[in-house]
Amino acid sequence: MALKIIKVTLNEDGVLDVADGGKGLEFDAAKGVQIVAWSLSGRELASAWFPKGRDLPAFTWIDSPDSGIFSDALVAGSGRRLLIDNDHLNAGSVGEWVYMLRVAYRKQDGSTDYYTTTHSRTLKDGTRTSNNPIIINH
Repeated sequence: MALKIIKVTLNEDGVLDVADGGKGLEFDAAKGVQIVAWSLSGRELASAWFPKGRDLPAFTWIDSPDSGIFSDALVAGSGRRLLIDNDHLNAGSVGEWVYMLRVAYRKQDGSTDYYTTTHSRTLKDGTRTSNNPIIINH
């Protein structure tokens, strides 16, 4: 089994970012399961992934893959790590899928803000941008 750890940060603009270099998470076919682990870092130490069973889960597919390619998401590491298995063994599991991550951020005053990776916002220069993280199986 191979493990790919992906850092997720909450930047000063209140945007939840996946450290994927803007290219998505890319995987080649492998002889076994590849584990994807999103790990909260930085000021996210006061954050946690939404727990399983909530109305809004920590992980949601925007573009749903065929069944059997990926496992269900698992929140681990005291709520700071999110894991899925990518069972990309051959051409039958090739594709690209957009996903959404959700985090609950506990502020110093005890209140909680909620953030997601899939959003659209207006930049200072007036242009709009979106953050739609993607998994790509080659």
